[in-house]
Amino acid sequence: MVTRWNQNLSACQPRFGTPRFLRTSNCPTFDGRGDPMEHVTAFNTHMAVVGAADSLKCKLLVGTFSDVALRWYIILPRFSIVSYQDMIRKLSQ
Repeated sequence: MVTRWNQNLSACQPRFGTPRFLRTSNCPTFDGRGDPMEHVTAFNTHMAVVGAADSLKCKLLVGTFSDVALRWYIILPRFSIVSYQDMIRKLSQ
């Protein structure tokens, strides 16, 4: 199911739901005002601990966005993100 919050993801969609233990992740949020790569590095470190696949990381990374970063994500064209690496590349531009 495509919702407003994940409408920009295409091939990035996992074929299963988000595991319960990750839904309330203690990852820091990213408001778009700092270095996006610092946030991605911290996020990747957390995801490595739980062994998350790239498709799941796409979905979960969006959940860490707030303020400017969330607005950036929301205005992306529909299905414009095709992979986790693509999302990171677009975020860092």
